[in-house]
Amino acid sequence: MSLSTATTDQPTKLVGLIQLMRLDKPVGIYLLLWPTLWALWVAAQGVPDWDLLLIFVAGVVLMRSAGCVINDFADRGLDGHVARTRNRPLPAGLAAIYPFMKRYTYFPQVVLGAAFSWGILMAFSAQTGEVPRQAWLIYFINVIWTVAYDTLYAMTDREDDLKIGIKSTAVLFGDADKLAVAGLQLLVIAGLLLLGTQLGLGLSYYLGVAAAAGLFVYQQYLIRHRDPDACFQAFINNHWVGSLVFSGLFLDLLLMG
Repeated sequence: MSLSTATTDQPTKLVGLIQLMRLDKPVGIYLLLWPTLWALWVAAQGVPDWDLLLIFVAGVVLMRSAGCVINDFADRGLDGHVARTRNRPLPAGLAAIYPFMKRYTYFPQVVLGAAFSWGILMAFSAQTGEVPRQAWLIYFINVIWTVAYDTLYAMTDREDDLKIGIKSTAVLFGDADKLAVAGLQLLVIAGLLLLGTQLGLGLSYYLGVAAAAGLFVYQQYLIRHRDPDACFQAFINNHWVGSLVFSGLFLDLLLMG
């Protein structure tokens, strides 16, 4: 191989690695990051220890990237049959539990939520040395939220998934998908309100929760016709849900401090 060929291949390999780890599509990192930050701020009753903050942010990036790599490896024979994923690195020719669950159960979104919410319990344990009931409340709020937004994500691929036999909550819910997602979103808001009550939070937090509820309404508007692109936009919109809840929590704890 000539030097010029090797030099040309290096950027190509780097781009492939970035795509494989989804670093070019950071919404998944944000969705994992916001609940972790909720937990750290609640556990610390304000700004957490800086070393823990850096460790958990780095952990979020690594966990999400590793999950994407494992998922692509597991689905390398399937993603080529799905319009949205056929250009991912592994199914295009570059040659964990979650990616395998969708072959055997309609609830891979629950498995994803349980796995991605584990950092919440770890954050409380690292910051305070214990896992109080508020930690478990945030954990279950996040599991429900994950099922809701990952169902929106699954609605994007449902037609292709039905053809190749992939299971998901979107496939399970069928024509009741919009109602099911709305019910899950209501549970998330109810859980966040309960959390605010338990922690004695004030106006800033509740304004953040109210804004998040408004975005859930907007997401329902987006998916009204079940258009795949609109469902994907509704999925991405959940990044702002997480950021609004964190912003309200951050401001409230700052004022309380």
